[in-house]
Formats: sequence, C-alpha cells, structure tokens
Amino acid sequence: MSTRKRNRVPSASEDEISDSDATGKKTALDLPVFQFRDLVVALEEVCGDELSKLTAGTSIAKLVEKHDKLKPFEELVNNPAFPQQWKALYAAATRPKNLTLADANSYLKRFLGQGETVTFFDGYPANPRRAIDYYVAAKRKPNMTVLESAQIRKQYKNDPDIEKYKKQGEADRVRFVGELKAFLEANESRLTDEQKKYIDHRIKVIEPVVKSPGPKKEKKEKKPKKTALEWFAEVNAAEFSKYEGEKREKRILKKFSKLSEAELIIYEKLANK
Repeated sequence: MSTRKRNRVPSASEDEISDSDATGKKTALDLPVFQFRDLVVALEEVCGDELSKLTAGTSIAKLVEKHDKLKPFEELVNNPAFPQQWKALYAAATRPKNLTLADANSYLKRFLGQGETVTFFDGYPANPRRAIDYYVAAKRKPNMTVLESAQIRKQYKNDPDIEKYKKQGEADRVRFVGELKAFLEANESRLTDEQKKYIDHRIKVIEPVVKSPGPKKEKKEKKPKKTALEWFAEVNAAEFSKYEGEKREKRILKKFSKLSEAELIIYEKLANK
C-alpha cells in the first residue's frame, strides 16, 4: 500500500494545477473544465482579431457582457471563483512542458517586437535625469532614510537656487536625444515599425524642450512634475485616506519603499511623462 501523501492545494501564487498531471486533467481547484473549453473556443470565434489587441489581463466578464453571443457564459465568468480558476488553467497551459517551441518563440517574438520593449535592448540610452533628480542627489547624505529623501524633494519646489540643476537636467536631455538618434540610425534595419514609432515619439516629446530657437518668451511658471512617490500617493489615495499628516506620509513611504522593481518602474514612467 502506497504511503505517498496527497499534494496539498497550492495557493494562487504557486503552481495552480497539480503536478501529478501536466495536462491539467487533475486540477488543484474544482474547475468546470468543459465550460472553460467551450468559453475559450467561443471567445476565439466571436471576438476574433479583437483578442490580439487585448492584454492577457483583460476582464473576460466585460467581453462576455459586450458580445450577445457570449451571454451563455455569464454565470461562469461572474462567479467570484472565475478569475482564480482562469489563472490556474492559464498557469498550466503556459508551463514550458505544455508549450511547443513554436509557441514560446511566438510569444518572445511578439514581446521583443513591441514598441516599449526597445528600452531593454543593448545600446538603448539611459533615460535623462530631471533637475529634481540632480537636486536630490546633491543634497542627499549617506544612509538617509526614504522619508528624509522625500523631504528633500519637497524642498526643491521652494528652493530658489535650482538653476544649475535645471541646466544639468537640460544637458542630460540633449545627451539622451543625441544618443537616441544615434541608436535609431545604427539599428534601424533591426527595429520593428512599432519600435521606430516609439523612438520617434520619445524624440518629439523631449527635443522641443532641448531646442531654444530665438529669444525666449516669457512663460507662466509650470508646476514641477510629480515624482514617482507623489504618483504612488495619488493613485493609491483611497488606501491612505484614513491617515492624516505625518502618519499618512510615513505610511505612504513605507508602502512605496516595499514596491517591487517592476511596480516602481510604473511610477517612474508616470513621473517621466
């Protein structure tokens, strides 16, 4: 008689399909697999090319609500357990042992051809640092806490002696545009149309700030761009609304300091817009 213990039910963050069967027949969750198969077939038939324009995280429930022919699946997709069940099946389907090399190559080809992915390519220049970045770097002392660094960022808004930092920021923009143009010229034949458009857009957004044709016109002073921390606080305002004053700031900074690198990049991109 076998003494082998049954596998425990994995959590959503772990492998969500039992390793006892790579095909997903035996699931760690109680899945209505027939209904799921009918759903994915119907999604392809009804939505067609629309699916290729949506990310994998798109709400299936909204698609079902949008298309009358998908109404039979309303009960399935509106079940609170559906998102977890969908992720479980998706996790099983995309395991390397359940994919062909053609599948994997197709995913990589699509990913590496996307516009924004070009920023990962070797030779792509480092993003320009802003005046506030130079300011914080100059004022920051070793072993400063995140809270203390945030206070320096606040000081920047009211500090009259920031002209040299603005010049440093402008010089770095000039550097970035020059290097980006050189990157495009050197790699044009290897870049996709999406990537060329992405680079052209980046140049158009930054270059007008660099150029200074003719005498400068007096302009109303623009508000400084929001920092990544400020964007994080704004996006998650509801979460921190129950706190006030210094307690709120400390709570925000604590959460912000625990962001993963991928999450932090999102807010840094918002700050760089």
